[in-house]
Amino acid sequence: HLQQSERIVRMFLDEARIAAQIDHKNVVDIYDLGHSDGALYMVMEYLKGESLSRIMGKGIVRKKPIPVDLAAAVVARFCRGLHHAHTLTDARGTPLQIVHRDVSPQNIVILFDGGVKLLDFGVAKARERLSKTTVMDGAKGKYSYMSPEQCQGGDVDGRSDIFAAGIVLWEISARRRLFNNPNKLKALQSLSEARVAPPSRVNPNIPKQLDAITLKALAKKPEDRFQSAEELADA
Repeated sequence: HLQQSERIVRMFLDEARIAAQIDHKNVVDIYDLGHSDGALYMVMEYLKGESLSRIMGKGIVRKKPIPVDLAAAVVARFCRGLHHAHTLTDARGTPLQIVHRDVSPQNIVILFDGGVKLLDFGVAKARERLSKTTVMDGAKGKYSYMSPEQCQGGDVDGRSDIFAAGIVLWEISARRRLFNNPNKLKALQSLSEARVAPPSRVNPNIPKQLDAITLKALAKKPEDRFQSAEELADA
């Protein structure tokens, strides 16, 4: 039924077009896009694994949360994929200026062989999209993982994804949600203010170095954060 919506179809085509240009071990591969018997389809890599959100949930229920060192490793790996997407250029060397805009545990898959994959570029922002009116502006993505500038509908660049990665890092390490107010307006206000306590206040096993890394990624001003996802991964 969603194929009746031109907006949804454009988003689908845009996702396929953008993601198909990304070739990195930490980003899901897109193999094909087509139209068959009146239905659009996209063929992507089959991922043998579980979403990070599901693993985190199971860990809490079973009282076996993800160890802090593995939490850091997961974030470092998907940030490698983010950096590749952020720095991607076209055949002429012109930056595509891709911003994922929906980095969250639901869009990160942990493979059974230990790999980490980032997926779902459905609301990604790029310099060239098939439809300029699809999702170029405004707040797009899951509001609990937006940067201050994103939830205010401002201009975003790769540093917005870094803020979202910081939220993911805080949540895996602290083992609880960060901006989880059921009132959307209050949650967005909290995101806009970006007042974040060190995750070690919740989980004392977190080393101070990881506290510092997490808080830098979650700085309110983009210029105060890590300036690239690679820089965050290295840290």
